[in-house]
Amino acid sequence: MALKKPKEVPKLPKVQAATAEIDFEDFFDEYTLNIIKQVGSFNSAVLHFNIFKKEIALIKEFLPQKKNDGKFCTFEIDKSMYSFSNEFALQ
Repeated sequence: MALKKPKEVPKLPKVQAATAEIDFEDFFDEYTLNIIKQVGSFNSAVLHFNIFKKEIALIKEFLPQKKNDGKFCTFEIDKSMYSFSNEFALQ
């Protein structure tokens, strides 16, 4: 009697915090932020950053032109959580 090879266990995606690195030189313009679910659907927002005026503004939220995407999150800017340094502030 031969031993059977065990079935492969599917690999699950790792749940982790979202992170992004943006160079300081590029931290002055509009950026598109995509939140992607494990099933592949995503929601997007356009944000405007101005480090010199200490501003982050939500320009628009949108769903990409994809058949199965639905709105699953809302984007907000919480100004009480701002932690800008005064080092680069315009005087």
